[in-house]
Amino acid sequence: MKFSSNKEKGNSGLGMAIAYFSTNGYVVSIPLNDTQDYDLVIEKEDTINLGENMNRFIVEF
Repeated sequence: MKFSSNKEKGNSGLGMAIAYFSTNGYVVSIPLNDTQDYDLVIEKEDTINLGENMNRFIVEF
């Protein structure tokens, strides 16, 4: 793939990560703006205690 900017490249990587995690049984949450230090949060759907199996990710592509 050819990208005209790093922003496009990052958006593509984020989209691929969201697709991967959501199709493999994870709940995916993304921040409302770009000021957080992470790109997405994933958690297992069968988690009993909120936050117990949560991970945050910064996507690099």
